[in-house]
Amino acid sequence: MEKIIPSSCKVIIILLFFSFSVCSQVRMACNCESVTKGFVSQDGFANQDEIVSWVNFRFLPLFNEMAQKRHSKTPPIKGINVIPVFCVGGNGAVAKKCEKEKASLNGNPFLILYDDYFINKIEKNNALNVLFVLAHEMGHLLSNHYHNTIPVDVDYEAYLKKTVKGYKPVFISKDVETQKMTVRERHIEELTADAFAVWFLRMYYEKNKKDPNIAKKFDPDKINDVLPQIKSVFPSMFNQETTHPSCEQRTYFVKKLNDFDNWSQVSNFKKTLGGFASEFIDSTLTVLTQEEAKQMGLAVERAKEKTEGDALRIKGLDLFRKNYFEEAKVNLQASREIYTRLIFPEDSAKVTAELKEVEEILSVRSFMHFSILGNSSFANYQLKSEGQNINATNAIVGQLGLRLGRYSYDSPFGLEVDATYDLEAWQFDTYSNDRKSLERFKTSTITVQPKLTYRFLSFSKSNKIQGFVFSAGASWMKPIKFEYLNFQVPAQNLGIRLKPSWGFTVGIGFENINRKPTLNIWGLCRVAIVSSYQPLVFDISEPLPQNYSAAAWTVGLSASVGILPKFLIKRKLDN
Repeated sequence: MEKIIPSSCKVIIILLFFSFSVCSQVRMACNCESVTKGFVSQDGFANQDEIVSWVNFRFLPLFNEMAQKRHSKTPPIKGINVIPVFCVGGNGAVAKKCEKEKASLNGNPFLILYDDYFINKIEKNNALNVLFVLAHEMGHLLSNHYHNTIPVDVDYEAYLKKTVKGYKPVFISKDVETQKMTVRERHIEELTADAFAVWFLRMYYEKNKKDPNIAKKFDPDKINDVLPQIKSVFPSMFNQETTHPSCEQRTYFVKKLNDFDNWSQVSNFKKTLGGFASEFIDSTLTVLTQEEAKQMGLAVERAKEKTEGDALRIKGLDLFRKNYFEEAKVNLQASREIYTRLIFPEDSAKVTAELKEVEEILSVRSFMHFSILGNSSFANYQLKSEGQNINATNAIVGQLGLRLGRYSYDSPFGLEVDATYDLEAWQFDTYSNDRKSLERFKTSTITVQPKLTYRFLSFSKSNKIQGFVFSAGASWMKPIKFEYLNFQVPAQNLGIRLKPSWGFTVGIGFENINRKPTLNIWGLCRVAIVSSYQPLVFDISEPLPQNYSAAAWTVGLSASVGILPKFLIKRKLDN
């Protein structure tokens, strides 16, 4: 029993690890980077070499030969990478062109990606099925259909621009090769790729029909049966009305192309494959039942509405990134309503999470925040003795420190405490009427100023509040390293100290408070003109003359920028 338990644990751990690996792989995007780095690779079809041979050494030479006969200016295609992957999902196989990554693909950007399980299943039914799928994907590559497409109706886009304020065309991600097209254009692409599949199989048949085995295997009538056979194995592949015509439509189209007259025109270059698809797409609708046509129409309309939901969501996220939170909320709410009505639970869940993040930011009522503070002031020193003014020099004072404040989006009132230290010791001299120095006072100070603030003439946006701010409060000054020098009576240099004192300060400035929760030095900033009155209280062994007073008046500029995230946040109860 003691041995069984550890062994069981190992098995469980291995299974958990395997499950995690599989889940991680399923989430992996089927993009060029993932493919070229091998993140999405499969072990491959048992006849992988044979698949590569069919694509590059049998089918591709037929295309290059045809292009040469038509005097095409496009250089011949040297090869196509055929790679088994697990990320193609319900498509079975996809075509891609990876220009940026072609250096790691021996200079060849063309790829056909296929799912090993899918190929094995359809090959057991009929090997011709596999060749049709490969030739179909080659048709996409040779026609530049290598994008992932989304159904977007051009007329509907124009409608959205008129009805949705600020609507922009559907967002195209730089990470995903995507192009906009109507459902009809997408269907024409698929029929064009089917036409290429027929062309490759039929041309190979025409060139090798003297071989009885090839003549039997590639008989045009058998080509007509390929799509129904694939549907019998994977019926879900043909439930994509917004991107693919139905199996019945595609089969009808393949049979049309295989007709003697039509094939003669295509094979003799009198009609292009894409042109043939555009010409016959409307006739394929005749094979649909009334109910099938209705379902296809509903699917297209649903796709249009889904596109509107996607556009609103993308616009909302874009506004969120730009810190326009109110506008982002409106767009995300509209997107969620569409997803919920159309029953897209995954999209609805994603946009709900994004909406919650926006609402959480908008729910903030007040918060605490630290700022770096810098002051540069002109100081005027006023000393009086026996009612007479004493001449004194002025000074420029620079200070650096921190500000801790309580700020609100709802209330104009706020509280803050400034703590600053002089960047350089300030000094002033008293002097006689003939400009001769009598005394020198020199010190550094720590200043603490608790203040009340009031915001006025302000305007609020969804992402910030801006306005003028008036501040007033007390000012406590503590001198550090005070030095006194008496040029007339050097013996009095000792025994004189500058004591801590209380004064007052006022200021008026302009403030910006952003709603962005993350660190941003411009998220909370203020520029102000400040003035303060600070009494200078001396401790001296000699008795001071009657009516002696000293004070410093300062006026200058103050600037502060926020640091660190907000804390002690209070939120609205209704959110």
